[in-house]
Amino acid sequence: MAVTVNPVTTAFIRTALPLHCAQAGRVDYAKTLTQLTQQGPLFFNSQDILLSLYRNSFPEGFNDMAFATINFEHPQSGQVKLAPVGFSWTTLIFGLFPALLRGHWIMAAVILVLAMLTFGLSGIVFAFIYNKMYIKHLIGEGYKAASATHDISQLQQQIGQPIPSL
Repeated sequence: MAVTVNPVTTAFIRTALPLHCAQAGRVDYAKTLTQLTQQGPLFFNSQDILLSLYRNSFPEGFNDMAFATINFEHPQSGQVKLAPVGFSWTTLIFGLFPALLRGHWIMAAVILVLAMLTFGLSGIVFAFIYNKMYIKHLIGEGYKAASATHDISQLQQQIGQPIPSL
């Protein structure tokens, strides 16, 4: 499958791919890029290639802030939502927008009001607690865990609440 890559993406791949290949014990960068683009539906565009390179470019345990993801599914509607577990870089950088994009309207309003009252300093606190709050919100709305990238019992301890499973 051919991949169209813009100049910014090309520059990033040229810097990230050697690190990725060195950690994987590979030397042939062009062959590795070709393999990444042919691995099926996961690698259908340049953004997915970049995400894969980024995630695989760090040593084990280096980037443990948002260290796991839980796939939640609503039993009645079948709607699926992903919830990261751990520190929220997106909330730290973008403030209320992750809550808005996830449809967590009340928390978006709370983040906005507190950010205005504290001149943005509350964003630091929300970066540490927002993902946990979002998971509790999903559980409260009836979502159940379909799968997770880590052991569910470990994630339950991290969150401090039982996670219902399908």
